[in-house]
Amino acid sequence: MSINAEIVAVIDSQCSESGAGAWSVTIHIAGQPVYSASGSCCISTVDEMQEAAHVIGLSWIAERFPDHPINLVVDGQECLGRSARVHLELFANRTNPPKSEDAWPILMKAQDVIPLKTAALETGKSDKTLRAWVRDFGIGRQSGPSAPIEISHPALEMVLHGDMAALELLRVGDRSSPRVVRFFRHLGIAP
Repeated sequence: MSINAEIVAVIDSQCSESGAGAWSVTIHIAGQPVYSASGSCCISTVDEMQEAAHVIGLSWIAERFPDHPINLVVDGQECLGRSARVHLELFANRTNPPKSEDAWPILMKAQDVIPLKTAALETGKSDKTLRAWVRDFGIGRQSGPSAPIEISHPALEMVLHGDMAALELLRVGDRSSPRVVRFFRHLGIAP
């Protein structure tokens, strides 16, 4: 059974000088509102408050549907093909992404692909680190055990910059989002 869920976070951007702000989150499942929460917090940025609201919403879903596949829409952006628990891990801990076997693969066009050796030269990262990123972030492909590893250049840049939201947009095939397009432009590749 797959669940269609939507999380909408609303942040009061009129934060006081102390850094306090208000947030609210609503969850819809199958188009019906099923959960709502609100509060205030002393977090330094609106983005951090929005992320905190997302984590609260995902926690609620993960408690009730921990292993069901969730077709999730967060503030209008789709994040598909994962269980609620994995969605929560992604949002709650951006430095510890879901393993690639839990994620849909990044689909690559020929102009997106760079070999592992080129990626190491461009990034200054070791072969071992890049292989771990391919495994952990799902940003590469290898057609067989002895075949060369090919890496999505835009996805690699997203990981280097810590932009997991852009990586998830690319993973679901959104190559037109401004957040994704900027990485393609940075690399001189057509989206």
